Amino acid sequence: MPGSLLVEFKEEHATGTGVLTAWFLLVSQEIFNPNNVLLVASTSSDISVEDWKTHTDYHGYEQSDLQIS
Repeated sequence: MPGSLLVEFKEEHATGTGVLTAWFLLVSQEIFNPNNVLLVASTSSDISVEDWKTHTDYHGYEQSDLQIS
């Protein structure tokens, strides 16, 4: 199927939608894990966008690249 997602775990022999479901569960737990600080809840202006930009790792991209901006 075009556009489908294949997920494999190291040293796992399982296949099917259960593996994909397990992967989505793990990813969503990490996204919302307060120790990872992937999401920041704030009602004040104490978040500095410039500080964010300074400490962002673009993994081979530049801040001005189309994929980033």
